Amino acid sequence: MYCLFVFPVLVFSQFSTPKVFGEIGGFYEEQFEPIPNVYLKLSAGAELFSYKFLAPEIDISYYKGNDEDENSDFDNLGMVNYKSFLERDASAVIWGFAPKLFYGDEEYRLVLIPKYSFGTIHATGNLMDSNSLEIEKKSKANIHFWSFAFGIEGYGWSDNTVCGLYLIYTGFNAGKALNKLDFSNENYNTKAIGLSFRIAYNFKKNKHK
Repeated sequence: MYCLFVFPVLVFSQFSTPKVFGEIGGFYEEQFEPIPNVYLKLSAGAELFSYKFLAPEIDISYYKGNDEDENSDFDNLGMVNYKSFLERDASAVIWGFAPKLFYGDEEYRLVLIPKYSFGTIHATGNLMDSNSLEIEKKSKANIHFWSFAFGIEGYGWSDNTVCGLYLIYTGFNAGKALNKLDFSNENYNTKAIGLSFRIAYNFKKNKHK
């Protein structure tokens, strides 16, 4: 009976306390203009625990990106006789789960984060021209995808903070919704590589000091 009580206590004592985090990232996508050709991701989540080399995470993320096209026609004198402006916007709320793997200790560790994500993308398109034409279209699509991040995590500026920097490949494809707008022959595929930065808060003070 004593062993049945002590064994679970010893096992769970090896688990670290949860961490909550906020993260911001950007992904390069040449189809999104103007420069710097990026779309953004904001995330909030939690590292549930860490044990040996495993630290599972859950999060919710907001993705945002847009593309703008402006076209003009000129007459023989070089004067503008027609002008149009097309803006396409995509946003998404995405849930994610990741069995994060790490090598190292709490003070400094390398991490690999394979993440499965799912959610809904919303797209809006607005076309306006100098002939007073105004067209608005909306679409949405469900999506699920994998992303893979490799990075470094280490202690921050206090006993309770951990900072992380990651290189990410994401399978997030806003084209699932953007391509339904059907304004032009543009075929969007926004799977991309990017960088993200994270600040995490540990409910238990680190013992490195």
